[in-house]
Amino acid sequence: MKRILLSLALGVAAFTTQAQAPLTPTMGWSSWNNYRIHIDHDIICKQADAMVESGMKDVGYQFVNIDDGYFGGRMEDGTLFCDSTKFPHGMKAVADHIHKHGLKAGIYSEAGANTCGSIWDNDKKGIGVGLWNHEQMDCDLFFNLWGYDFLKVDWCGGKTQALDEEIRYSEIIEHVRATRKGIIFNICRWEFPGTWAIPIADSWRISGDIGPTFKSISHIIEKNAYLAAYAGPGHYNDMDMLQIGRGMSKIEDEAHFTMWCMMASPLMAGNDLDAMSEETRVILTNEEVIAINQDKAGIQAERVKNENGVQLWVKPLGDRMSRTRAVAVFNTNENSVNYTIDWNKVGLKGDIKARDLWKHEDLADNIKSVEVPGHGVVVLKVSADGIVIPEVYEAEYGFVNGLKKKDWGTVKSDGNASGKMKVVNIGKYADNWIEFPHVYVAKNGNYDLTISIETVEGMTLTINGELIKDISSLRKDGTLKVDLKKGFNKIRINHSAQTFSLDYIKVK
Repeated sequence: MKRILLSLALGVAAFTTQAQAPLTPTMGWSSWNNYRIHIDHDIICKQADAMVESGMKDVGYQFVNIDDGYFGGRMEDGTLFCDSTKFPHGMKAVADHIHKHGLKAGIYSEAGANTCGSIWDNDKKGIGVGLWNHEQMDCDLFFNLWGYDFLKVDWCGGKTQALDEEIRYSEIIEHVRATRKGIIFNICRWEFPGTWAIPIADSWRISGDIGPTFKSISHIIEKNAYLAAYAGPGHYNDMDMLQIGRGMSKIEDEAHFTMWCMMASPLMAGNDLDAMSEETRVILTNEEVIAINQDKAGIQAERVKNENGVQLWVKPLGDRMSRTRAVAVFNTNENSVNYTIDWNKVGLKGDIKARDLWKHEDLADNIKSVEVPGHGVVVLKVSADGIVIPEVYEAEYGFVNGLKKKDWGTVKSDGNASGKMKVVNIGKYADNWIEFPHVYVAKNGNYDLTISIETVEGMTLTINGELIKDISSLRKDGTLKVDLKKGFNKIRINHSAQTFSLDYIKVK
């Protein structure tokens, strides 16, 4: 069989455009959900065409990503080649077709030797084609010769080979960054990888593969519920590719899309764009909901109330202390509910103005309740006269350094905790600390800091980088006086000799 060799691209000028990595979540399409390994040149090119024709490009979708299934094998010298039956014109031709539309092209690889398709889909051509021992060779191929702009790196081979994920992904990313600037890098590890990933990757998967069911999307939302501290401009928790238009109801699809936007996940459509219904197209191109996802502040929504299967989520827009916020009421029950919104929990006060982003209509001023369908959502863009400055900062929304390393900083359910959750197994090591990076006060001054912790002897407290060595003034109620500056303050707590649990801190 004729093989499309990578070396054929040597006669073509290297792709030299230096893409600028976006600071907002990535938007695009990926082949895996709908096609798995059964992809080819025409399928991918038709998706690029449809992204333009459907209006998806106009509302921000940029990437057309080829997942597993394009591999042909490696030559004796290690050179990778694609499957010539699926891609008779080679992989550069596909990237060129995507680029001619003003879109960006994404490609897939594996951290170990063998791809997920070789393990789960019996794709023999996925054996030995991973990045293992071929990092620089493949990076030169993907980015300089073929001209791709995005790389997703899976972990099936890495897991089978029992590789160290932090070491392995770090060295791969080093090769990627050295090869071409601006490449979007996605860690596909199927769980939050650890805080080590934040400064080096653009996004990382936080769960196993998504399915086209309400149960699956609810599960992933729950997996991401306490990871907001690890997301921000240029680095996001990836809740997996979208299942819009792949079997759920319209109400469920709207809830799915809304929560991915609220939680600042990359938006990678996973349906067949070339054959989608008008209903699906309308959901995927709702500019008002997309604007929440693409907000420049890059803040992931936090769940501020969770009772009887109904959840209240809040996402500040523009900045953390903004008077404009996205508010979602997510109903996991099968039956509809009339839900009264607690505006104090939302952090807003005074006159309330709200707009329903699915109905595309302004609601009555100072609205108090909304009707939420079963398995559905109501999402509002809300503005108010003023904000409620928070006093309590729940530990489950704190930043635990080294999260996932040695099971550090585990969020655990506790009916007696203020938010029904607490963080356990903090401390014992110098770098296993918890930090609250956005403790806000309106003016410089001396404040009461309450730390909800059982033991404090030997505890270290750091405020805005300054170690508070003397905490002898800590009262029996766990409170001490601290100096805070106007605006945001960083409060870090640790105990280098023993582990401890933390419920919350309070500043008053």
